[in-house]
Amino acid sequence: MTQNAFLLRNPGKFPHAALTTLLVLSAILRISYVWFLPGQDGDRLHSDMGVYDQTGWAMAQARPLPEESFGYHGYHPLSGSTYYYAGYTYFVATIYWVFGHLPLAVRVTQGIIATASVFLVYFIGKQVFDRHVGWWAALGMGLHLPQVYYAGLLLTETWFTFLQLLSFTLWLGSWNHAKSSSGTGLAILSGITAGLACLNRAAFLPGIVIIAAGSWFLHSKSISRSRRCQLVSLFVISAILIISPVTV
Repeated sequence: MTQNAFLLRNPGKFPHAALTTLLVLSAILRISYVWFLPGQDGDRLHSDMGVYDQTGWAMAQARPLPEESFGYHGYHPLSGSTYYYAGYTYFVATIYWVFGHLPLAVRVTQGIIATASVFLVYFIGKQVFDRHVGWWAALGMGLHLPQVYYAGLLLTETWFTFLQLLSFTLWLGSWNHAKSSSGTGLAILSGITAGLACLNRAAFLPGIVIIAAGSWFLHSKSISRSRRCQLVSLFVISAILIISPVTV
């Protein structure tokens, strides 16, 4: 532990070892929490968590959604209401389809995803500012207890946070490789991920507008206007193609 503490206090001396140590500690913290979280037998699956559990299991079995899962306000869990979103139900259903009706599988998966979010925070900070900024931002994310807490609950926060970070990471990559064909693919993937984020929470819709507009007006002029237009269009169109079918 003394060596780990030294690495965490002095990330600049051994950047790769420090980041690896942080990610390992973040994973241990999250996965051990979700594994030993009380209520694994189902007594925590109430309110929204109960709805996601019931609808996810029904979808995994290709059964109609149970009427008792429509929530306190009577909204269908796959409707366009502000209470429930379809995206997280798809996420839970996919895990149940693979592992069976096992909420622990969702929690462990979210523990892994939450750890990946720590790395994405590091990468974004490094790309936008420098390695030290990325490190301290990742350290804050790794030790942020609400992030650990929500990884153990069948709620949208962990998956939604990861999708936002992944979309922005891919978007940065598309601009860093704007002059090559890989930039095109990264822009499309960023838009797809942004659309998936919106299916989990519509709060990211303004984020799509801000990312697109900000990139158009603020980015370096070293990228031609036509190429900027192409990347922004691919990003927005890809997001719309993901959002539209579910919204309709």
